[in-house]
Amino acid sequence: QAALDELADGATADARESAEQRLKAHLEVLQGDLLGRALPEDYCGSCYGASRDPTACCNTCDDVKLAYRTRRWSMPNEKNFEQCKREDRRREVTFTEGEGCAVYGTIQVHRSSGNLYL
Repeated sequence: QAALDELADGATADARESAEQRLKAHLEVLQGDLLGRALPEDYCGSCYGASRDPTACCNTCDDVKLAYRTRRWSMPNEKNFEQCKREDRRREVTFTEGEGCAVYGTIQVHRSSGNLYL
């Protein structure tokens, strides 16, 4: 967001180039995330202001939750955080690839009315 703000404010020369590079790097991370690629080793996810250390990285949803708990801030909707969105997408992909409940078989009962619940 800071890089976008700098560009919108009319950054020039070296400041503009730096902002464009940071924006490009962030876009590459997002594109890789959408395609299911691993994050770069130097990736540093935002703590959304919840960490007392401004250089701290929150690379997972649990890291963000911990930062909020440490500050004793109420946790907003997880869907607002890129880390939580990424982990949800990965869970969905894993689930659709065959992980989950797969019950099958036969059962022999006397004829009667009713329902069978599993």
